[in-house]
Amino acid sequence: MQASEEQSDAAAVIFTLLQQVDKDKVSIFAVIIWSIIWNQRNDEVWRNKDTPQQTVILQAMNFLNDWKNIRSVQTSTSVDIQVETTEIKWKKPSLGRIKCTIDTVFPSNTNHIGIGICIHDETSAFIRAKTEFGSC
Repeated sequence: MQASEEQSDAAAVIFTLLQQVDKDKVSIFAVIIWSIIWNQRNDEVWRNKDTPQQTVILQAMNFLNDWKNIRSVQTSTSVDIQVETTEIKWKKPSLGRIKCTIDTVFPSNTNHIGIGICIHDETSAFIRAKTEFGSC
């Protein structure tokens, strides 16, 4: 089986699962995946630190709870909050690697969810992308 076929199969499984669970579980899933793919991998690669999966999941759950609490404060107050923006540039993966960028959206005024995945290789060439939208 080719790498692109495996990636497509994995993405299909993920999107199928996301369509079958409620909004809170999708939020938890997205944050855990982000924590595992991004944080745990970076700790392992750059800090030579092996973080147990249970710790990663607990940290992800805490992050999600903090994020939800901040969002509830932001939507319940009329105080203007100034946000400092920082330009973030995409960096291509190292030789022989691919990069999977994942983003999600949970509009507060609807029961909808959106998720997008985009995969590039080490030359920044596009490999595959997918977006899904659904109801929670």
